[in-house]
Amino acid sequence: MKIVENKKIRCVFMSEGTLGERIFQLRKEAKLSQQQLAQKLGIHQKNISKYEKNEYTPSALIVRDIATVFGVTTDYLLFGPQSGGKEGVLHIKDRQLASCLQELDSLGEETRQVVIGVLKMAIKSHKVKELLNAS
Repeated sequence: MKIVENKKIRCVFMSEGTLGERIFQLRKEAKLSQQQLAQKLGIHQKNISKYEKNEYTPSALIVRDIATVFGVTTDYLLFGPQSGGKEGVLHIKDRQLASCLQELDSLGEETRQVVIGVLKMAIKSHKVKELLNAS
C-alpha cells in the first residue's frame, strides 16, 4: 500500500501485512534491489533483508527514511492500511494518477481548477462513450 497525501485528499494503495512485507512490496514496486535501497538509506543490504523478513525492526529514523524514499507515511509503514480513519481516504490503484494528484498542491489555484475541469470533462466523455457503446 502506498499513501500519498496532500492538503485535501489522502490516496491509499491497498496492501496488508507486516512492516517487513510492506517494505518488500514498496521496494519491488519501485524496482529497487535491496542493495539499492540500502544505499539510499545509508545502511547495509543485510539490514534490508532482515527488515523484510521481520527479523529486525528498523529504528524510528530508518522508518522515517524508508517512508521518504517511497513517498508513504510512517504510519502506513508501521501500522498498515488501517492506520488512519476512513474519513477523507481515497483509494487509488494507479500510481501515476496518485502522483498527479499529489502534484496539484504545487500548482496555483487557477491552474489547479483548470486541471480539475479537464479531468472532469475527460471522465464525462468516457462515460458518454460507454453509454453509446452499451446501446
